[in-house]
Amino acid sequence: MIPEWQIALGILLAYFAFCLGKGFFCYFRYRPVTLDEYFLAGRGLSWLFLVLTYVATLQSAFAFLGATGMYYTHGIGFMVLPLSQAWCALMTLFLGYRLWLLSRKYRYLTPGDFFDHRYRSRVLRLIVALTLFIFNMFYFAVQFVGISWAFVGVTGGHITYQQALLLTVLITGIYTIIGGMRAVVLTDVFQALVLLTTLPGAVIYAVSALGGIPHIFKLAAEKAPALLCRPGPKGAYTDVGWIYMWLVLPFGIWCTPALWVRFYTAKDKRGIAACAIGMPLSQIIIFCTSALFAGIAAAVLYPGLKRPDYALMQLLTATMPLWLIAVIMSGCLAAGMSTIDSMLLVSSQMVVKDIVIEGLRTRISEKAAVRLSMLISAALIAMAYLIALSPPKLIVEVVIKLTFVGTAQVAPALILGLYWRRVTKWGAITGLLTGLIVLVSFRIMKVAPLGIPDFIWAFALNWLVTILVSYATKVTNENVEEVVEYLRRATDA
Repeated sequence: MIPEWQIALGILLAYFAFCLGKGFFCYFRYRPVTLDEYFLAGRGLSWLFLVLTYVATLQSAFAFLGATGMYYTHGIGFMVLPLSQAWCALMTLFLGYRLWLLSRKYRYLTPGDFFDHRYRSRVLRLIVALTLFIFNMFYFAVQFVGISWAFVGVTGGHITYQQALLLTVLITGIYTIIGGMRAVVLTDVFQALVLLTTLPGAVIYAVSALGGIPHIFKLAAEKAPALLCRPGPKGAYTDVGWIYMWLVLPFGIWCTPALWVRFYTAKDKRGIAACAIGMPLSQIIIFCTSALFAGIAAAVLYPGLKRPDYALMQLLTATMPLWLIAVIMSGCLAAGMSTIDSMLLVSSQMVVKDIVIEGLRTRISEKAAVRLSMLISAALIAMAYLIALSPPKLIVEVVIKLTFVGTAQVAPALILGLYWRRVTKWGAITGLLTGLIVLVSFRIMKVAPLGIPDFIWAFALNWLVTILVSYATKVTNENVEEVVEYLRRATDA
């Protein structure tokens, strides 16, 4: 009789094989040789495909494992993260729509294209590209951590973390590199459906087997009441913490380059509206219900886990057979891989377009640029592999405390550039650099003047400096009036 862990491993490998097949199909079917085709799927995604790939990219491995670990560790205070996504929905309607309009007219390929065109500054393009690239490398790497730990849990430790990590890196890298955005989108569509069905189904099954939701919350009120109120067992979700989640984190999430460039792929404005609706709905399904119930249940029934991100696996192991856990955990693979492939593609996209072509002023054909991006993707995935070899205990905390606070620094120059014709390139450059310098220096020195965390200081000073320097300098970009007038006509229509 075949051992259960081998059946479980076979299910996960079959899922990997499916994703790999999609990559080869797209490579032989579309032969991507232009930058638009390779990076943006020809700018022709329908609203359904766009919203599913957007949701899949948004809901990374931390949505499946990390969110449960955060509720396990900090209690219901973590719910502020999904609640804050209402801001992201509004940004999609008001910022994403305008970016789509501009990308359709001016053929933007990367986030840096907007800044270069709006401010006529290659320096700003490079600063933005490096900021997004550096801060998102950690986000990129921790996705492998979540997937690899899922493999270890499902196989009962017969597959080691290092073996699972290497397999994940190879499979995800191959199908993304050879298939480009079309392979990513086709895989994401399937992965979004898997993610949005497996996690809720698993949690309902497990929690019901353990006595039901009312029983779990009654136990929590008796054994660990700090889980059910702020600031939580570890005092993490204070008033300042909630302010951060509301005022800074949504900008960091929304400006993630893998999500940003999705707006460039839309066929029409229906896709933008669908993303604005799909984002909060997916957050409710995953963060406000499934991960919440699983995290509280695991915290009450299995306290003291060394790895909080393993809480969901502990819950599933106690209530269902291993082969079924493998089916469920394919959702974890879907969550992580759907973010990895998108971030890998957009990272190579920024390196090729913003640094090699525009920054170094290199003249190469589009076919050569596509080949170069493939080589860069291979190097990036190797870097992510090395980072993931030493995984953090809580993958969500890495993303929240490092990636999103850095990415958020791009928001002032973006928003003011879309809505305020008086903002200048010097205002945008000095504001962004001020935010980054304050964030990094305060973090290194571990200081919080007036008790206010570094990320709030950085974000606030970024806005202030951008506005003040813009008033003190002259608008020199001849494109400003053209861009503003085009947006006015297009949005009025």
